[in-house]
Amino acid sequence: MNILPVVEDSGLAKETIKGVEGQLASSLQETVETRQPEKVLEGDPEIHKGVFSPVTRLNCDVLSIIFAFCGKDDWAAPLRIGAVSCSWRQAILATPQAWAHPSLSNPMCARKVVLFFERSGQLPLHVCPTISQSIKLFSTVAHRIKCLSINGVDTEDDLIVFPNLEYLRITSRRLLISNDFLTQFPRLRHLYCREVGNTWSFDWNYERQAHLLLLEGLSLTFTPKSDFFNLVKGTRNPLVSLRIEIEGPVRPRGSHIILPNLITLEVEYSHHEPIRGSLELKTPKLKTYSQYKIEELKCDMIHRDLETVEYVSIDECVTLSCISSLRILRLLDGYSILEVINQLFGDSTLCPKLELIGVTWIDDMEYLREKLTRQLDEINKLRPVKIQLMLVPRPEIDLPHEFKEYECGPYNRCTDNG
Repeated sequence: MNILPVVEDSGLAKETIKGVEGQLASSLQETVETRQPEKVLEGDPEIHKGVFSPVTRLNCDVLSIIFAFCGKDDWAAPLRIGAVSCSWRQAILATPQAWAHPSLSNPMCARKVVLFFERSGQLPLHVCPTISQSIKLFSTVAHRIKCLSINGVDTEDDLIVFPNLEYLRITSRRLLISNDFLTQFPRLRHLYCREVGNTWSFDWNYERQAHLLLLEGLSLTFTPKSDFFNLVKGTRNPLVSLRIEIEGPVRPRGSHIILPNLITLEVEYSHHEPIRGSLELKTPKLKTYSQYKIEELKCDMIHRDLETVEYVSIDECVTLSCISSLRILRLLDGYSILEVINQLFGDSTLCPKLELIGVTWIDDMEYLREKLTRQLDEINKLRPVKIQLMLVPRPEIDLPHEFKEYECGPYNRCTDNG
């Protein structure tokens, strides 16, 4: 076993050593290639971001779309985005849509409002100033304001004209509606005066300056001290949507008005005494009628010209004989369905186009379900159009042309839904 190696053994050993050296060299090369990205990343953090962050591959157009949504969701988003990187700052500065949603109720944003106005280019603005903010703050961008909400701000003293304003919401309890006031809004299309008190007043000569008003939507409060029907007369031809809140026990005199193009009418009665009489409005094209009351009192149909109405929402029973074209009925008081069924049971020819009745249903009414279903089956046997009954815990039927509650704020634009 201790024999010295011969020549042949030496050659075999050399070949073995050579093969091992080759494997070692290959392993070392793989190690170097594996560690190379680590060395590169250690030397340049920006390369690290490029390797692992796909967002850096987005072009400026895509970033602008994303940043516009961010600005609409949070007024401060453009400021934060601009601090991320140079490329993002360039993109956000080139996106005026992201700067078009300043929140004036936020003190920090209010101090930077001029910056937002400048960086939003020429985009339309929706402005909701607070009580402490003067309208003069918006004098340089008055031509860009599309929607304005006034809460305790007296614009008449400033005499600023808003040439392109279309939506105006007023909640001030001390503002006087006059001819001069309305001349500040020559293109006004939607006027909403909710939440006003009994000091609300109008000084409006519709015969003298009715040409100033081209209102399509109007929401007003009727009180014993206000005579807003003069304003309604001034807008009667273009008006397509009208909401009236009646806060007084008096009969709404002066309501004998023809509204030739009115499509939607909503009436809310919020006084504790029964209304005396009904509205004398003539509405030859009315399609959707809604009526609600605040107090627990019996209230007959406040508006009577319902021959063309197809969609009704009401919080008490309705007289079907006066709504011959009715197609959809929404009852907010579930027990009203009993009277409606009785009317149909007595005369199955009422409302021949009626196809759906939506009822706000509560658990206490469950014992009526079987009876209503049985009666409706009997009624449908005699009708060309079958009536479907929808019993739901809350109103879930959206009526066509229904009056849309006007709200506008930093995160909810009045034009978001059309």
